[in-house]
Amino acid sequence: MALARPPGFADWRNDVFSIRLSSGEEVQASAGDELEINQETGVLSVSRVDGFEEITTHYSPSAWLSVTHRQKGAGVRPSPNWPPH
Repeated sequence: MALARPPGFADWRNDVFSIRLSSGEEVQASAGDELEINQETGVLSVSRVDGFEEITTHYSPSAWLSVTHRQKGAGVRPSPNWPPH
């Protein structure tokens, strides 16, 4: 059962992401990592499971410069009205 996320949070589960921090460090997604972005505050939260523990790291908007997000298996479905007649 999935837990409901608080309002204002986007949840990118099982996607590939990379966060470039203002310190020059880059945070890469590992298998099973979860990225959440609070749309209201800009806080990024990365959760990962390490053994029997779930570790969540929060990044304030001043700590990150960019986030690259790719969805696995994403594709554009052709429109049923294409090509035009």
